Amino acid sequence: MAEEKEYDLIIPPGTPNMEVILSEVIEKFGLKLVSSKHPDDPYYLAVRGNLQSVQAAKEYIKKRLEEMVKEMEKNYGR
Repeated sequence: MAEEKEYDLIIPPGTPNMEVILSEVIEKFGLKLVSSKHPDDPYYLAVRGNLQSVQAAKEYIKKRLEEMVKEMEKNYGR
């Protein structure tokens, strides 16, 4: 049986509430947290899993960030 290919979704540095969002998608979609291992690579964090899970996590992250922006606009008068 062939092993299912895994994909990475890189989380941009400076993502608001990154720790909270990462823990949510790792738990919700069964993903693994990965980072660059080679010293010459730029540092990054990513979640890894099958294509369907990574795509679902991407949409979830996008939705959560949109909700955060709406909340900030509400709280800060935009």
